[in-house]
Amino acid sequence: RLGLPEPPDPDAAFAGFLTHYESAWAAFADVSETLEALAALDDAPVLGVLTNGVAVQQEAKLRRIGLMDRMEVVLTPDTLGAFKPAPRCYHEAAAKLGLRPQEVLMVGDNLLLDAVAPTRAGMRGVWLDRYRAEPVASSPAVTRITTLRDLPDVLAALSPRLLGPPRAA
Repeated sequence: RLGLPEPPDPDAAFAGFLTHYESAWAAFADVSETLEALAALDDAPVLGVLTNGVAVQQEAKLRRIGLMDRMEVVLTPDTLGAFKPAPRCYHEAAAKLGLRPQEVLMVGDNLLLDAVAPTRAGMRGVWLDRYRAEPVASSPAVTRITTLRDLPDVLAALSPRLLGPPRAA
């Protein structure tokens, strides 16, 4: 307790909170245009979501904001049996996309979970620092952007290094 009076019906209070929380779900303004720009590339990337959230809620959120149909996979601890930053999460995400880790560019707003840890797992990490946090020491392989609008250029610059050696036939 935080020194606040207990609500008469905690379940109703939580349901009210949850309804308000879910009604506020919205994609950032740069998401749709960035996904369209990526889809227009000659070698359009396969997209997926790797989150530490609960599958039911994450899928509902993606449906509500109109992104579920754009994702090849949605991976959560429910489906993976592990949480980020476990390397297994990143390796399984790559496998579910039909890619090797070095062929995956992980983009997210958490420096450790979405950029540093996947880089350590053999991927390339991009930190989406929307709020322009103070720069922190991190792996030189981690790229920092402040808007998704920069992602197509980052992808183009990284592509030759991202893919590594060609697959054996």
